[in-house]
Amino acid sequence: MNYNLAFFTNDYTLIDNSQNLINKQLEFFTNLSTRNIARNFIANVVKYKNGNLMYNRFKTQYDFPETTDYNYYNLIFSDSSSNTIQNNWLNDSANDSKINDFINKSRDLLNGVIINEPLHTEYFKILRNQILIHRTQNQVRISLPSSKYFSGTYYTTNNYTGVHSIVTLTFASNVKDLVDNYANINIGPYNTTLTQPPINGFEYIVKIGENITPGNIVLEEDNDYLLFSEGATNIPAIIDVKFTTIEDNDMTKLDTNKIAIRNGIEIINSTRQVYIILPDENDFLGTYNTSNGYIGINSIITITFASNVTDLINNYGKTNIGPFQTYLSQSATEGFENIITIGENINTGDIVLEKNNTYTLFEEGAYNIPSILNVEMSTTLDGNININNHDKLAITNNNI
Repeated sequence: MNYNLAFFTNDYTLIDNSQNLINKQLEFFTNLSTRNIARNFIANVVKYKNGNLMYNRFKTQYDFPETTDYNYYNLIFSDSSSNTIQNNWLNDSANDSKINDFINKSRDLLNGVIINEPLHTEYFKILRNQILIHRTQNQVRISLPSSKYFSGTYYTTNNYTGVHSIVTLTFASNVKDLVDNYANINIGPYNTTLTQPPINGFEYIVKIGENITPGNIVLEEDNDYLLFSEGATNIPAIIDVKFTTIEDNDMTKLDTNKIAIRNGIEIINSTRQVYIILPDENDFLGTYNTSNGYIGINSIITITFASNVTDLINNYGKTNIGPFQTYLSQSATEGFENIITIGENINTGDIVLEKNNTYTLFEEGAYNIPSILNVEMSTTLDGNININNHDKLAITNNNI
């Protein structure tokens, strides 16, 4: 478990944008409706750290709803709701630097001071079975699920569990300048970095863990890793990866139950929900449309499932999706019960789904949602976008 004090949110627009994150934290600590929450949280941290009895536990990420229908922000103790664990962690001198950093930054924020680095922040995570490799314009993030959810089998050694092989990423074009100038040097439990084959013509290949003793863990389960430092930009699409474990052998983009590569729009399916995540236009390798002050996808979106979803739509389909409150539709023609469309009621040219948003398609209570086979949408400049356009769209099916 990664116990820590954290600013907690489900607002994905703040990921990898430190200045916007600092501004949101300043707003939380100074806004009349939330500053007392922040003040009480920090007061209790100081009190319990100084050895006072702990009667009430801190909130954790598990106290907040699993939703992206609206954004929330708060302060938490991550990964445990146990009074004993929270108290012991706060009184462990090994954690003093983390705790003091959080206290000092919080006090500055309460006084309206803009801090240089944001508070440690954790985000609501859509549970996944796969290792996620997520590319944006200025970052690549590798997220490893815990063993509990991973569809593959990690390796355990020296009290670490995770991927114990060299990890290989294949980009769509040359990334030598990015690696030479912006590679992070503290990746994983043994602080590895990025390397490239010393051969001309392989400048689009990146390896992680070449300096790690064979058999040791390169990337640890239940962790997120950033590959580049601040200043990186124009990162090309990731077209393939290779992770290896003893049980699974080589895992690549073809192993969709274990590996998910996200370069742009992602549609995530679970047994209870379907999420559609639209990145900012800077992180989208296509070109959104603009209409009436909105930027995003202006076409009808078609989703093909592995089996009939008529009952799910009739009983749980949302009716307030996107900026113009669209809903899920189906053709009345027999044989199309596994296909839904989004945006049938939207005026031609208007935006159906807006950039920088995460949409859910079903109300709470939906269950046994089948796998997604394909998604189709279009933009004026990109034309049709579907499952074959890996640089712009990804589909991730989970069994959670």
